[in-house]
Amino acid sequence: MEASGAKRDIVDELRRACDGFAPFAEYAVKDFARFLVRAEEYSRTGIIPVQGKAPSKPRATKPKVPALTLEDAKALVTSLYDRAISEDVSYDHIGAEVQKLDKLTASDLKEIAKHFGVVPGKTKKASLDAILEKISRRKATHALTQF
Repeated sequence: MEASGAKRDIVDELRRACDGFAPFAEYAVKDFARFLVRAEEYSRTGIIPVQGKAPSKPRATKPKVPALTLEDAKALVTSLYDRAISEDVSYDHIGAEVQKLDKLTASDLKEIAKHFGVVPGKTKKASLDAILEKISRRKATHALTQF
């Protein structure tokens, strides 16, 4: 600011003001405004206003991922199988989409595997692998038949 021609004393005042505001950097604007109202009342009357409850910081919450229903899972697998021949769908994408099914129970995965026409495995991993293998095989077969 000095380079722009501002007077030295103005620059010093602004720096002191910034330093004075530093302890309040984490306050939301509304909380800082409430603090200023209380500070002004104390300055005017000498009485510290009683504050009911200290403002709490909002908790950071994780966005909730909606649970995958059995019907949604069947639709996901069918859609992924249909889209697998597209060049826009990579093997990594296929793996990531199939991995979404991991939240389902073993019995749900067995039902999805049967619906999808693969032999369900004895474990969740085996069922997921069977579904992944069928979709990946379709992509690979399609790629081999393209000239």
